[in-house]
Amino acid sequence: MKNTPSFLIGLIICSIVAWPGMAAAARRPTGKGPCKEPAQCRKGVCVEINEDSYCSQTCGRCPAGMYCDDKLFGMMNLKVCVKGSLEEPPKPKSPPKLPCKTDDQCPGALICAQMMGQRDCTIQCTTDARCKMPEMMGVKFDFMACGLDEGRRGRKACLPKKECIANPMACMGVNSRTMGGMMGMAGAMEQDMAGGSEPTAPWKQAMSESRFNSLLGQVKDASFEDERTAVLDTASKRNYFNCDQVGRVLGVISFSDEKISALRILAPRLVDKENSHTILAHFEFDDDKQKARRILNK
Repeated sequence: MKNTPSFLIGLIICSIVAWPGMAAAARRPTGKGPCKEPAQCRKGVCVEINEDSYCSQTCGRCPAGMYCDDKLFGMMNLKVCVKGSLEEPPKPKSPPKLPCKTDDQCPGALICAQMMGQRDCTIQCTTDARCKMPEMMGVKFDFMACGLDEGRRGRKACLPKKECIANPMACMGVNSRTMGGMMGMAGAMEQDMAGGSEPTAPWKQAMSESRFNSLLGQVKDASFEDERTAVLDTASKRNYFNCDQVGRVLGVISFSDEKISALRILAPRLVDKENSHTILAHFEFDDDKQKARRILNK
């Protein structure tokens, strides 16, 4: 580099020093897209839902306009931030994807498997049973099957069924047992209140302990948030609750966002709002306590 101008040498050195920071800055933040692999995202997670790809992150505190979803990638035991809200989650029209290029880009024990030239994070398998997707509100999704990983000889992975790629609706169905159970509960509550309109103060009484325990059992048995929300929404239409009961419901819910949603449903049906301070103890963070206070003060 004897005859190289000094200003050019300086420019090369500056470029080498600045490159790592420039590369990191170029990575997209959570919620921004499109993305084709985790390396393009600051938090190392890229999702594709209904052909919309964007950067995401594993659950913690999701950015505004996103919420913590435990269903779309529930088969992989993965909770990520996705666009939408608990009240209006995205409705999958095709198998949700986690684009990748190599195994080490996939969270946990997931692998980067290839099918039809497309690589996505998924789980290793030996049988189709390992690839069963969770139900959502009684709707069954039969999108995945255990097949050969085209990117690694001899390895099997949970991959989208080819017929589902061509026609996703053909791989969706209704679990009549689950839906029937929800309808049966709704019918029982309607029967309990039959023959009259909704009671008015001072005759409002909290749900009986036996019936509340039955309701709490339904909430515990529900696998996903939208199922729990449906159970609480149905129960709240014709029943009232005390603060202790609301606290017990919140106690079986893990995530703060879901607790806030449950409180929005149950708070208008409280019969002893003077005890509502006891409900705040079920929220860990100050921001969530403030949200709960606003709901209870309405």
